[in-house]
Amino acid sequence: MKIARLVACALSGFVFALAVNAETSFAEAQSILQTGKYQGREQELLHLFTEARDHPEALEGMGYLYANGIGVEKNLAKARRLYTQAAERGSIPATIQLAQWMIVGRGGPLDVPGAIELLKAARDKGYGLPAQMLGEIYYHGQHAEGQPDYEKAIAEFKIAAGKGGLDAMNYLGVIARDGLYGHTDAVRAGEWFRAAAEQGHGKAALNLALLLDIRHEDLHRREEALQWMHLAAACNEPAAIYYLADFKDVIDPNEWADAEKRTKKFLTAPMR
Repeated sequence: MKIARLVACALSGFVFALAVNAETSFAEAQSILQTGKYQGREQELLHLFTEARDHPEALEGMGYLYANGIGVEKNLAKARRLYTQAAERGSIPATIQLAQWMIVGRGGPLDVPGAIELLKAARDKGYGLPAQMLGEIYYHGQHAEGQPDYEKAIAEFKIAAGKGGLDAMNYLGVIARDGLYGHTDAVRAGEWFRAAAEQGHGKAALNLALLLDIRHEDLHRREEALQWMHLAAACNEPAAIYYLADFKDVIDPNEWADAEKRTKKFLTAPMR
């Protein structure tokens, strides 16, 4: 009995040490990869991820290496297999990556129904991005040969928006503005666009500016529209940049300066 207990303790300690080493290797590999400065360290990255292969996120990291040919020959099929293994072991980043590949048939067969099931499972665990992706699938009709299902899209976008998804807020604004599900609702559209724009979402800022109209006869509305157009341009939205270039000579210089000044407070928000 005493020997059995000693063996069990030794094995337990060995397993614990392996787990700690895997975590350490994974953390080091992630740190290198996230800096983007891995040139000349590709083999080290591969070695670290391989050492940590018992960690689901390490399998996702190895998939990334094979997907991009970092330290290994580029192999999309192998990358997809690694993403699949990581997703099966609970990695949410791998699940999202795998679903994206399944939707377009990268590294393997096209499988939109399979991607939907993966995303639903991840969404039901409380994650917002899978709901965003589901909303886009239904919005663009990728699940039904190009036939949108706006009712399902709205339901998913609302889940994502409730978790802070700015793209989802913008989509909801577009659906309301264009009356894609029911009647057009400019007020509701403006609310969704504003919610995202105030957090630095360039496309939502552009949509809000166009909705308000910088040529509107109401001065307050015109000034606000110009403010959001400036924010969209600061977020590198091409349409906003061209729009401002076309209208700069016909807009009152004071209105222009005031709009630029008001825009600055939104530039501290993280750009999405």
